[in-house]
Order: sequence, then structure tokens, then C-alpha cells
Amino acid sequence: PSAPALLTPGDGSFTNDNTVLLDWDQTATAVSYTIEWADNVSFTSASSYTTSSTIYTTPALLDGTWYWRAKATDVAGNESDWCPVWSFTVDTVVPEIPTLLTPTDGTFTNNTTPTFTWDLVSGATSYEIQVDDNANFGTPVVEETVTTASHTAAVMAEGSYQWRVKAIDAAGHPALFMVDTISGLASLEYQHDAWGVDVTVSGSQKGLMLPPGLSFNAVSAKALAANKTATLQRSYWDWAEMLGPNKTGYFPYTPATNLLYGLNEAIDMLHEEGLENVFARHARHGAATRAAVRHWGLEVLCATQGQESGVLTAVKMPEGHSADAFRATTLEHFDISLGNGLSKVADRVFRIGHLGDFNDLMLVATLAGVEMGLKKADVPYETGGVQAAMQMLA
Repeated sequence: PSAPALLTPGDGSFTNDNTVLLDWDQTATAVSYTIEWADNVSFTSASSYTTSSTIYTTPALLDGTWYWRAKATDVAGNESDWCPVWSFTVDTVVPEIPTLLTPTDGTFTNNTTPTFTWDLVSGATSYEIQVDDNANFGTPVVEETVTTASHTAAVMAEGSYQWRVKAIDAAGHPALFMVDTISGLASLEYQHDAWGVDVTVSGSQKGLMLPPGLSFNAVSAKALAANKTATLQRSYWDWAEMLGPNKTGYFPYTPATNLLYGLNEAIDMLHEEGLENVFARHARHGAATRAAVRHWGLEVLCATQGQESGVLTAVKMPEGHSADAFRATTLEHFDISLGNGLSKVADRVFRIGHLGDFNDLMLVATLAGVEMGLKKADVPYETGGVQAAMQMLA
């Protein structure tokens, strides 16, 4: 076959677009094409890809000048010569550093929720703010990404703090935006495409109301391109194995057919209730649970109070009391299984789930079990938390 003619990109600059679309003419008798791209005209250590298509989007490229070329292969395996080399430039424009406005060096007396403000930066779409009690910012006490030029912190302890802000633009950074929504999917609003997410991971056992056994991935074109050049070893978790059969509704391995029938029914149930009603129910159950917890005199574990989850409430135990011992007591005496704390909050919190196929009566019964468990385990609390929740639900 003859060598393909390159179409785009020709000599040009890609500003804030580092995943470049390569396009070439179809060649008579060709059944596949191999393309190469490199940061040098000798194509030393070049990346390559073979496809039957005449279009390919590169993974994220670093700033600089790049060279690319293509060749065709026919059904007999005969290859054309490489076509003439084309080049293009990738250039990322970084937004300016924001100017901090308030607070400057000063003291906040009787104000434990200070508001931080800074100048707007041209081209910035969001800002990351960090506040810490030391200049290393190793474990910031405040770390938030916001779209405005201000942020009000949750209650902060007395002391001296340092803070900083950086601006983020919509340049299409090569990093992948990945979200774990195993608990959130079908419980809270979530928009994979509209929010620019590259990889979403979810499972069947939470908001979708099924036993464990099904996993779901939603994957952007950017993530698929990165997958093609990734060097980590994988087999069962390789998206490429799924993409072909999935188009026609099949799987490369034996699927959990019974769970798929259950998934059909679960989705029907969600649509019958209406997704907006589902989301509102979860938010209402979360608010009622927090009302009970706070009435008991216990603390809801949440870095930013007011942004708690509607699917699960983590409750901090009073100092000197074991969360795991309390959970064991409630299980033994009231046959209620509460979630455990993980990692750095292990044995310090217990978790109340209120998601999926769950209604008001089930929530009230759950909270009653917790309140009886607090008494049985001799955990200090104020009675009446269940009544506080019921007032919100009625």
C-alpha cells in the first residue's frame, strides 16, 4: 500500500490542549495503520499505536515540539514506507498566582470561622486553598477546592495558622479525574460527563440495592487513550477486554446473570420513585440521622460541617470509649450491625448507613437500636435522639 497522507495536525501550536487528535487519509488496500509520535525527529524512544481507524487521540503530552508519522499495512502484511514527518507544539499556559486579601497577619478574636478571600485570576476556573498550623502544610486543617474567590472555614481551634491559595484553569491537565461513587451512585446526584470526570468506579451493593458482585466503570476518551499506553500489568481489569463484547451487550467472561436481572429491577424501582425523589429521600434521612446524633451529644465526623453525606453518617465516640466495643454490644443485644471506622479513625467512630432500599420506619428503628446500644454500653449521651429524628421526618 502507499503511505498515508497526514491531515491534522500540521505545523501548529496546541495551547492548553495536550491530548492531540491525529488524523490521516485512508489508503487503498490498507487494513491497518501504525502511527508513531516522539519528541525528536529521529523517533528515538517513540510511542506507537496500530489501529484500523484513520484517527487517533494521543495520551497527554508534555509541553514542547512533537513529531509524528504513519504507515499503512494491507491484508497480506505488506507495509508502506513511513509518510513524511509532520510536527506540532504543545504549550500549557499556567494561570497567575492569586493575590491574598484577607486575613493578613492578624488575630481573630471570638471568630473561629474566618473567611479567607483573594483576588480573582484571569482564566482560573477554580482555586485550591490550604490552611495549616505550620509552614510545611503536611496535613492541612483546611484543604478545599472552590470556584469563588473566598472560603469560610469550619470551626478552627485557637492558635496561629498559615494559608495559601493556587489557581486552577480548564487547560485539560494530563492528570485523570477519577471518582469513587460506590456509595453515592443512585443515592446522590452524580453527572460523569457534565462534571468532566475521566473514570467513575461504582458497585452494586449500595445505592443500587443489590448484593456485592457487580462493578461499573464509566471511562472518558482521555482515560481510554491513557490506558492504551499504560505500562502497568493487568489482565482481568483491562478495559480493552470489555470494550468489544460490551458493545453488543456481552461479556468476555461468565457474567453474574442473576445480579443483572436484579439490576434491571433495581433501575426500574429507582425510576418509579423518580431520581429527584430518591436524592431528596437520602438527604432527608441524612439530616434526620444527624439531628439524632447531635441530640445525643455526639459529634458527626465531617471535615466541613454542612456538607455531610446523605448516604452514611459517621459518629465519633466520646473520649475513652471504644467504637468497636459499642458496635459489639449493639450487635449482641439488639441484632443491629453498625459500620466500623477505617484507617486513622478505626475504633474511634461507628457508621450508620441510610441508603438504598430504606424508608422512614427503617431509619427510626435503626436509630432506636443505636440509642438503646448507647445505654447498654454505658456511653454518655442525652436521651431523645430518636424523637429529634422523628420530628424531622414527620
